[in-house]
Amino acid sequence: MSLNIEQLKSEKVRILGISGSPRNGVTDYLSQIALEEASAVPGVETDFLPLHKVKINHCIQCEQCLKLDPGRNYEHFCPPFHDDMDELIPRFLAADGYIIASPVYEMNYTPLLGIFMGRFRPLWRVFKGVHRNKVGGAISVGGTRYGGQETSVQVINSFFLLNEMINVSGTSGGYIGACAWSRDKLPKEFDDPIGVEKVRDLGKRVAEVTRIVKAGRALFPDGRPDLNNLDKNPVKEAPYAP
Repeated sequence: MSLNIEQLKSEKVRILGISGSPRNGVTDYLSQIALEEASAVPGVETDFLPLHKVKINHCIQCEQCLKLDPGRNYEHFCPPFHDDMDELIPRFLAADGYIIASPVYEMNYTPLLGIFMGRFRPLWRVFKGVHRNKVGGAISVGGTRYGGQETSVQVINSFFLLNEMINVSGTSGGYIGACAWSRDKLPKEFDDPIGVEKVRDLGKRVAEVTRIVKAGRALFPDGRPDLNNLDKNPVKEAPYAP
């Protein structure tokens, strides 16, 4: 196999930042700082998705997605709901790496982020392995110093792992992700320089590893489904029958 090294160096990657906050606050602010750091890595493009700006329904476990045919392209991947996920799924699939952030709710991520994550089962059915060896890093923001930041990061990391992604941390001192202490302040009053440092470290590492992995996959294909070969005329899913 002959590889063009210069072509690999010029290959672009896309990092999608997702904020699971129900408002425009410190979590959105830190997500964008991480993306800013990621975009400083050559060859990296970024996209930002604040979930408080979209309308999505929670999975009702109707099992209708299990009736979809593997490998087929559908107009709607979730038969009972035609909501903003119809546009968000292609946007998610277009990314090579992810930075997912959430404020802490009861030692966990927000219900809003949970609703979003819970809507990816159809992709597991139709494009199994579609996230294989993509890259993900997590950020959590707690109102108190020891407010559940690390447990929240761990749950986000579990989402990456169950989707066959490569989970990265920040640099030394940001062991499993980036954790910040907001003191329940808005961005203009936010003051956590150590947290911001770890967020920047995470953004940079996600970008670096994503570039390394994409170049490596050119040498060692991993069996991830190639969505470029999908039918350009997506089919309609079967009518929803509760």
